[in-house]
Amino acid sequence: LTAAPAARGESALSLPLPSELGDLRAITRGLDGAPIGETRVSWRERDDGRFAIELVLEVDGRPRSELGAVLERTPSGRLRPLTQRARTLDPSGKARVEMQIDHTARKAVCRERGEKPREIALPERDRLAHAPMTLRFEPLVRGESDVVAFEFLLCRGHPRILEASAKVARRLPLAGGDGEAVEIQTRIELGFLISSLLSAVMPENAFWFHVSENDTKTAPRWLGYRTPLEPAGTEAIVTREGIDPAPFLP
Repeated sequence: LTAAPAARGESALSLPLPSELGDLRAITRGLDGAPIGETRVSWRERDDGRFAIELVLEVDGRPRSELGAVLERTPSGRLRPLTQRARTLDPSGKARVEMQIDHTARKAVCRERGEKPREIALPERDRLAHAPMTLRFEPLVRGESDVVAFEFLLCRGHPRILEASAKVARRLPLAGGDGEAVEIQTRIELGFLISSLLSAVMPENAFWFHVSENDTKTAPRWLGYRTPLEPAGTEAIVTREGIDPAPFLP
């Protein structure tokens, strides 16, 4: 007897095309607005027609978080993730936690320092959004939805997939009368039993987008975001080069 072929799956996410291709430089800042490093974002359309995103956040010249994804164009002209990866690093540059997601193979692998790799099966049509998370917020920025849902893979401790959501938190005027920014905040549904244990390591991110009459087929223009760093309790603000960070500071 021959083994049955592995079940194949695909992401259920339908994402817009990025509004910009190429390399984007941003500034990593402390919560006081002072520069502490840089962040590099790259969106590229590959020769095979797929899209790739890479993000590296640096502090004091060392990477502290890295994200990447490969997405394919769907028949409707939108994007669907095929693979995603992420890792967080300590101040010395050593990896703390790594994840790799393969939507087609319906599996993810988590690697935590000092632990054996752990594999988790994905549902047939998962909604995991890590590297391309900002594209998921398109309906919020355009005012087409009040809340968007997605899933988050937690690799700390016992790997699990958690429900997550995002909504508009506020609108901020930009310097020089250049329109306004929409702030999106994400929420991870931890549940009562694990919230007290994991709240310190869960990301509580905010993302900022420029409100404009963009082509409806592309994502709104990304301005920056706030993200936790290792060790737990520290945070950084990332703003693209040329953007006044003042409206985004605590």
